[in-house]
Amino acid sequence: MEFLQQLLPVILYFLLCILIVVLVILVINAIKVLKNVSILVEDIENKSRKLDGIFNAINTVSNSFSSFGDKIASMLTRYLKKVTKKRKEEKKDE
Repeated sequence: MEFLQQLLPVILYFLLCILIVVLVILVINAIKVLKNVSILVEDIENKSRKLDGIFNAINTVSNSFSSFGDKIASMLTRYLKKVTKKRKEEKKDE
């Protein structure tokens, strides 16, 4: 019994040392992974900034086409109003 009382703490300390070593190795590996993830995120941010410029240019062109289409539509509606107004006036004159 006395032998177990002396052996059990030694075994526990040995297992705790092994656990600490394993945890240190896992933390070191986690730090390496986080560095790689950080590099990857920075690369993605740089690429997205470049794409933002392209999308802004596309948005500008799209807005200009939209305003051009709106102008044409307003001109057509004004023309159609004039034509229908003239026809109504011609019918009233008859």
